Amino acid sequence: MARLPDATLDAVAARLCSLTGTARQAMRLERLAAAVSALLAGGAEPSDLLRALEQGGPPRLQAPLLEAVSVGETYLFRQPAHFDWLAAEVLPRWLQPGRRVRAWSAGCATGEEAWSLAGCLARAFPPGCGVGVEVLGTDLSERALAVAREGRYGRWSLRQSGGDHWPLAGTASGEELVVHPHLRELVRFAAHNLLQPPPETGFDVVFCRNVLVYFTPDAAQRAVAHLAASLAEGAVLVFAPVDVVATPPGLVPTGPPELCAFRRPSAVARAPTPVPPARPAAPSATPAPRCGPDPVAVHCRVLELVERHELAQAARVLDELLREVPDYLPGMLERALLCHRAHDQARTRALMSEIVARTERVSPDALVDGPEQLSVSYYRISAQAFLERSSP
Repeated sequence: MARLPDATLDAVAARLCSLTGTARQAMRLERLAAAVSALLAGGAEPSDLLRALEQGGPPRLQAPLLEAVSVGETYLFRQPAHFDWLAAEVLPRWLQPGRRVRAWSAGCATGEEAWSLAGCLARAFPPGCGVGVEVLGTDLSERALAVAREGRYGRWSLRQSGGDHWPLAGTASGEELVVHPHLRELVRFAAHNLLQPPPETGFDVVFCRNVLVYFTPDAAQRAVAHLAASLAEGAVLVFAPVDVVATPPGLVPTGPPELCAFRRPSAVARAPTPVPPARPAAPSATPAPRCGPDPVAVHCRVLELVERHELAQAARVLDELLREVPDYLPGMLERALLCHRAHDQARTRALMSEIVARTERVSPDALVDGPEQLSVSYYRISAQAFLERSSP
């Protein structure tokens, strides 16, 4: 196959960036080049591809290009602390007969997050309690949505770090999970572009996690505005810590800071409802965790410290870990986020820059062991996005 001209690839990548918000550095250009080459070999002209992306069709040309830049890194009950907080602190106040709770998984990829939200809500509002539940999952990729609608997942979606938040499975084994029929009545999927206004409004819960990290700063800002516009009064919007660097306009932080959750205040209240201060952690009788040969085990202990709001101790443990294992990317990102919470922007940016430097000569597909197994590209893109969005 003839080499694809750089100008053609650049033009298609630029048009995809405009259409989807995906930053060029987050695109897998080799995948995109292969998709463009295949379409050209099938008789399409470069101008056909550009028109397809500009006008939204035809699907036979647009879909392969969208698939080439889509990110499918997801699994069931990823970041379980979000679901624990939702179930314990948010959902109980909506347990009112006649109430309907609506949730949106925005950028749901193959659907694991949407089904996880449904499982969390179904446990909080079982049949007969008088509360209705509705979950919408949206994504730009029709291929991903087809997988989501099937609701059948293998081992990649059943990771131990995802926790155990059932009821979710109709049938399950160590190799496969099939979503429970009851949940299928609660969930629907639809195509949607986060750069467009929300498909619906009045949502009580919106999850958009590990999506905006792949966007350009301008695109992320537009998407956040659309997500915020979808919220009902008192509703919550949840991101991953690397997705946003500031409180979205019109919202207020809610829950522990590490959750990166925000709430739309009630207009009647005229002011944010005060969040009760966290109960001071009781002095721990256990010795401080020490760095050992297993950085993942130490990192998990750090996450426990963060949950108990022992942030200074968590920072000390991470500093010791990084002195002994300086290439441990998950710990480096965790430490950067702790610095960001402490308003130490100089060190935050230094750590993020170090992550970028350490990932330059490593295969982007290589998997990094941590509390959750993620690719090198995830850490590189997360750090780059933070540096761009927090630049003076």
